[in-house]
Amino acid sequence: EEASKPTVSPESASRLASQLALVNGGLVQALLPLCLAMGGVSSGAVRAQALEALSDLVQDCPQGQEKLGAASVAVAKGVEVPALQAALRCALHASEARERAAAE
Repeated sequence: EEASKPTVSPESASRLASQLALVNGGLVQALLPLCLAMGGVSSGAVRAQALEALSDLVQDCPQGQEKLGAASVAVAKGVEVPALQAALRCALHASEARERAAAE
């Protein structure tokens, strides 16, 4: 007997299709410099918003999670670290509470 397949709601399928289109279009790479790269942007609110968008982009999206897991960002001149390590640094050391919360 074949195990029954989980039912996917139309909303979930649509969300995943949108996430995949954005991931494949390069949005992960576009958001990383805004929120995690050396210098980023000067506005903590913009950095937090970029982190929140990045989180929404990879939530329940294995391809997005894979892309984020493979990405790296500059944290100092000539020094790159994995993006997830940079997000952890942000969660621990960001100056603004909203930015720390978004990085979690």
